[in-house]
Amino acid sequence: MNVKNLTATSLLSSALVFTTAHFAVAQPLEADTSVNSQNQQVQKHSSYLVSADRIVFDENTQQVITEGDVEIVSEKGSIQADKITYNVETEDIVAEGNVLYLDENGIALFSRKLEMTGAFKTAVIDALTIRLQEGPKLTAKNAQKVSPTKYELNEPDYTACIQKEGCTLPWRIKAKQINLDTEEEIIRYKHARLFVKDVPILYVPHFFHTSNPEKRLSGILPPRFGQSSDRGFEINTAYYDNIAPNSDATYRAKLMTNRGLLLQAERRHEGVNLRGEVKGSFIQDSENNKLRSYIEGYTTYVLEPGKRFGVNGTLISDDTYLSDFYQRSSSYLPTTVYYEDADNNDYLSVSSTFYHDLRIEADSAQTGQILPEITYEKFYELGKAESLTLKTNFEAIHRQDGDKRQRIANSADWQKTHYTNDGALITMEAGVRADVYNIEPGDTSVSDKGTQTRFVPQAAVGWEKPFKNLSGNHVITPKVKLIAAPHGGNGDITNEDSKSFELDKTNLFLTQRFSGYDRMETGPRLIYGVDNYFGSSDQNMFRIFLGQSLRMRKDSEQLSSSNSNASEFIGLVSYNPDERLNLYSRFALDHNTYEMVRMDTSLVLRDYSKNYLELTHTHNSEGLKQLHMEGKYTLNPKYWVGAEIRRDLDNGGKQLEQSFTLGYTHNCYSLYFSAERRGYNNRDVPPSTNFMFNFELLSLGRDYED
Repeated sequence: MNVKNLTATSLLSSALVFTTAHFAVAQPLEADTSVNSQNQQVQKHSSYLVSADRIVFDENTQQVITEGDVEIVSEKGSIQADKITYNVETEDIVAEGNVLYLDENGIALFSRKLEMTGAFKTAVIDALTIRLQEGPKLTAKNAQKVSPTKYELNEPDYTACIQKEGCTLPWRIKAKQINLDTEEEIIRYKHARLFVKDVPILYVPHFFHTSNPEKRLSGILPPRFGQSSDRGFEINTAYYDNIAPNSDATYRAKLMTNRGLLLQAERRHEGVNLRGEVKGSFIQDSENNKLRSYIEGYTTYVLEPGKRFGVNGTLISDDTYLSDFYQRSSSYLPTTVYYEDADNNDYLSVSSTFYHDLRIEADSAQTGQILPEITYEKFYELGKAESLTLKTNFEAIHRQDGDKRQRIANSADWQKTHYTNDGALITMEAGVRADVYNIEPGDTSVSDKGTQTRFVPQAAVGWEKPFKNLSGNHVITPKVKLIAAPHGGNGDITNEDSKSFELDKTNLFLTQRFSGYDRMETGPRLIYGVDNYFGSSDQNMFRIFLGQSLRMRKDSEQLSSSNSNASEFIGLVSYNPDERLNLYSRFALDHNTYEMVRMDTSLVLRDYSKNYLELTHTHNSEGLKQLHMEGKYTLNPKYWVGAEIRRDLDNGGKQLEQSFTLGYTHNCYSLYFSAERRGYNNRDVPPSTNFMFNFELLSLGRDYED
């Protein structure tokens, strides 16, 4: 029986359906039957769609034979082939010739012959090729589909490279057998061999990786190789452990010919209430035969919204460990234990901090440790744009050798803002500070200060008003602030937390510009400045600001380097026409000579391809003069280069740090090479030159050309 252009409903579901289809072929075409451009009839069913040029039903063998351009579509997948035979009694399917099977997970299988049980559950496949994602490919002599999501491949060949005619694949993995799980997206190998340019270079009895490059999977990470003038030849290996969707770990080993074996571990967790990270390392340093180590991390536990406690910090065996092996330089390493409780109007913080002083001349016995610090704030909204804030801070500083101190600082601050009819903003402030200090002299201290108190009231009023030109592209905003406060107040109070200060645009108009509590700015003073914006309403293309702070007379604490009652001229210039260019410079000029006291300038150039160049220049009349340059440029889709230079411009100039990086990504692998030079000493850590090389196989393939 030869019937052309016949569509059967539910070909794979039951023999009854096929019998009905057989008798229906002699009937005229129904109204719901359509004819496509190849004159094929196609009828849709809720579960299957079957299309073929020719269908034959053999009653003796109970087989339905479809030939020509055959296609079967179902919720479990689809099959295309030159010929498909269906056994009504056993529900087995045999597809032959140019077979394309697309399973329910979107995996495409190409084969010469496919034998499948009913409902697409299991199959035997001859000469199989599987496409994974956009590029990775698996081939095999034959294979079995053992479940809806699992395949067993015999004599397989895996690569993420797409081979073109006349080209040799950069790499491939051959094995005795592969188990592929399309649901878990894992490929497991038995007796795997890695070939590079068809040359075998590595054998592994058991090996596995993910078929999805975006999926996290436990396993060995690509090794890295390096050469250092200080550490010798080194090889870095790592194992990534995907513990859970919200938790993972990385274990690393760095073998250095001149220093020994550095073992490292990292653990990360991100839970509903608990989140944190901890990492550390240790080495028996062969250079000095000492055991050196460090551990750092943080953890936070949320008791309920607004309440949490945690720990963060770093502990090290010696002052130069992080500089030696991680190129990290710090003056202090704090470790803090804290508790916080906050809502819309209240804030409570309790913490203790231990400081490890890394400075060369530091005496750890004289390093102050905070045991503890307690802060409480209460906010009252008194009316529209009017508020009152009460704040109390208690701090106890302990030293093994030196002054011990306890402090209670109390403040009340009222603020009200008001917009006038002409668009001016008026800010009114009033406040008072009442502090008590108790100082206990240490064994080597010459101080005998006992109890110190401080009571400082103050009031301030500020005014600013924007003026816009007719075209709207220029806004000039003059600002003035007058502060009234008595002189003095700091007296003999020791300064522990207000030692670092730099006057700039961000703090020029603050009523209290010192950080911390130990120092207060007192006495009457006037602050003024002018802000200029040039550009459209949504883009400030050009900005320039200039301001200054004036005092009636000198006070016990001077915030500027100027020896007069006038501070330096504080300025800011920025140019940002769009996101590709950003020029920013903040500076301070001597108010008498207009010489540059300090200046920080940065220029950032970038494009939409993520290429960028960043230049930063730092100038300080007290000594710091430095230039930093960093950039990355993509030469073409395969190559990119990066560089970083940090140079000391003082005393004739000296190269502090410099590095160069070359990256190569082509088809299914990437190469990374870097060279870096550290040009300064840090006690027992000498200058060094380091080279690093990394080779990584990619699971996502692209077109490959020799």
